[in-house]
Parts: sequence; structure tokens; C-alpha cells
Amino acid sequence: MNQRMVDAARAAEAALEAYGGGVAVAVVTLVSAPFTAARAAIYPDLLAGEKYVAGTAVTLTTNQFAQVLGFAVGGAVVALVGTRTSLVVDAATFAVSAAVVRFFVRHRAAPSQAVPPAAPVAAAAASTAATAPTAAAPSAAADGFRGAAQMVFRTPVMLLPMLFGWLAAFYNAPEGVAAPLAGSLGGGPAEVGAILAAQAFGETAGMLAFGRLVRPSARLRLMGPLAVATCAVLILFAVHPSLPTALAILAVSGGFGAYQIAANAAFVSAVPGSRRARAFGLAQGGMSLGQGTVMVVAGAAAQRFAPATVIAVFGAVGAVCAAYVAVIWVRSRRADAPDG
Repeated sequence: MNQRMVDAARAAEAALEAYGGGVAVAVVTLVSAPFTAARAAIYPDLLAGEKYVAGTAVTLTTNQFAQVLGFAVGGAVVALVGTRTSLVVDAATFAVSAAVVRFFVRHRAAPSQAVPPAAPVAAAAASTAATAPTAAAPSAAADGFRGAAQMVFRTPVMLLPMLFGWLAAFYNAPEGVAAPLAGSLGGGPAEVGAILAAQAFGETAGMLAFGRLVRPSARLRLMGPLAVATCAVLILFAVHPSLPTALAILAVSGGFGAYQIAANAAFVSAVPGSRRARAFGLAQGGMSLGQGTVMVVAGAAAQRFAPATVIAVFGAVGAVCAAYVAVIWVRSRRADAPDG
């Protein structure tokens, strides 16, 4: 499924949602997954070494900046014209995107099957993948999604960066309670948009700084501390901050989330090219499932407890999980270092 088909499907489903198609939101995400995995898989074939890190940073930053505008403008539009009209406008934007892809994007052949060149940011990870017995090139018996999943889960140098990516579920919990949080702070749709935009704004700024100012050799070392910090800072919601303070906390949390650039590069450098698309599908699917589950649980919890308290709890749980993954990551890197 290419991007044009995905955007056309999104346009149709957003229009259905505007007129009561409640299942459309889930389907919009579902049809996006194949394209997301394919796009991520082909990147290393187009961008080698540090160019891949820069390209990933540009992509993620662009996505986050678009979310900032979408959340902020979307909240204002909903407040101005209502939900149904806003969804119709959303459907129109997907239709425009499909047209742009149809007429202005050049078709590319399938990615090569070779192992991608390791990016400098993940040199240590690539070295480990080359020496670990479970990271060997997959055999015919390992064909398919199941084989790719077994490869990833049995290879720490692939599994741990993926788990770092999955931690996004915890620090994105505020998205699941944005509306009740805004209500508890005396706000409406515009404030909901601001709450959603704050974290995305922080991620945009953080990724720009992390990708341009942090040396490649330092990114892997910072991945664990930043993963812990992006969740831990949400514990500050336990004091029930005012709206401006809440927005500042969310922006800081998003800034620390820039570690995802390093996690992405480490994962790519370790996965063989022939299994890259399926491995990315596993990673993206797990992240989406985790985020969806956390948002549903957070939303349900916010019906019984203060939204700020819910955010603080998920931040604390996420920080503990991040610390656990970070410790294993450090031990794994030390064990695979040339000096032992």
C-alpha cells in the first residue's frame, strides 16, 4: 500500500467519522501502518551513515512540527466551527496529500537486501550485532514476520532500541487525558489543542538540538538517561500545576524524547536489510499498540481520578521501565565491548 492509497483511505475515513463512523479512527491508523514500515525500511538505502541520522531527525522534526500546528490550529478550528466541520476539513487535507504524492513523488524500486551501513551514532550497536550469534543473517526458515520477530526478540542489540522506542507509550499518556486535563484547568477546545501541541513542540526543539549539537559517539550514552527523564518529568503533575506550568512540563518532557533519534538509528544499524521492513513493522506496531493501550487506560482512569494525577502515575511507571531498559542496555554494551 503506497502513500497515495493511504491518504485516499484516510480522507474517506475522516469523512465517515464526521458523520458518525466511530470505527474510522482505528482504521485510519491501521491503513497507515504498512506505509510507515515501508518508508522506514527504505530510508537506510537512500541515506548512509550520519546522513541517515540527519534524515531521520528531519523527518521526525517535520512530523512533530506538523503536529504542533495541527493540534494548536485544530483546537482553535474545533472551537470555531465544531467537530464535524473540522473532520471534513481534515478529510480534505488527506485528499490533497494523496494528489501531491500522485503527481510529485517519484516511484522507487524495492530496497536492497544488503545489510545497511552502520550509522556512526550506532557504531557500537552494529559491532555487537555483527558478533552476537543471534544477529546472524536470517535463514530460509526465518522467512516472514514470525522469523523477523524471533530475530529481534532474541537479539539484545535489536530488542533494546525497540524497547526504548516503545517507552513513548508512557510519556504520551497526556494525550489520552488532554480534554479532561484542560477541563480541570478551566479550559476548552483551544486549551486542549495547546496541551497536545506542547509536547510535540518540545520534541521538535529537542530533536533539532539532539541531532545537530550532540556528537554521534555521545548519543547512545545519552539514550538511557533521556528516556528516564522524559517520563520522570511528568511526575511533576502530582502537584497539580496551572495551565502554563503544565504546558512547560509537557514541552520539557517532549524535549527529552529526542533520544528516539538514537534508538531509531541503533535499531536500523543492527537489523539485516532483508528483514528490515518486517522488523520495522514489528517495532511500529508495538509502539502504536502501546500508545493506544496507555491512552485508553489513562482516559478511563481520568474518569475516577484527577487527570494530573493520572499523568504523574504513568510518568512514574514509565521512568521505572525506562531505568530498567537503560540498565540492561548499558550492561549489554559493556559486555560486548572489545575489552569485555
